[in-house]
Amino acid sequence: MEPNPYTPGDIPRFLAGRDNELARVEVVLDRVVGGGPAGAPLVFVAPRGLGKTSLLRAAA
Repeated sequence: MEPNPYTPGDIPRFLAGRDNELARVEVVLDRVVGGGPAGAPLVFVAPRGLGKTSLLRAAA
């Protein structure tokens, strides 16, 4: 297994293969910022180091 090329806390230059997930997060954030309902909660579950925080930072 290859080691993870990212350093914890660093912001990656790009998120490979996360377009669908990023779009879903952005839709929810746009609703909330616009004063609308957020809908069902989004829950991010994955092993450590797979990009959960990076995904949320990219959407913010």
